[in-house]
Amino acid sequence: MLPGYAELHCRSNFSFLRGASHPGELVGRAHALGYAALAITDECSLAGVVRAHVQARELGLPLIVGAEMTLWRSAEDAAAAGFAGAAAGSPAVSGAAAASAAFTVTPAAAGF
Repeated sequence: MLPGYAELHCRSNFSFLRGASHPGELVGRAHALGYAALAITDECSLAGVVRAHVQARELGLPLIVGAEMTLWRSAEDAAAAGFAGAAAGSPAVSGAAAASAAFTVTPAAAGF
């Protein structure tokens, strides 16, 4: 058991080809291992948190809701999409900086 440990980046099977376990199974395992909390951070989706929430509530495990968002995979992709300054690696001057503000996901307080 890891005292005070919370996994802050965990993908479920709702992250296609990247996560393997069902969200409820992940919550159950985190509880069995004595985690203080668990964050479900599926790729570009919040779909897994519904099932995770049901299990977390039953077990009394704090659940942190999150998502991993990828605006582009490389500077070349961003430049091809028309984001000025992205090829130079400067998100502060690219159009993605403004767009990313709309996609920022802030985790809820874990309660521990």
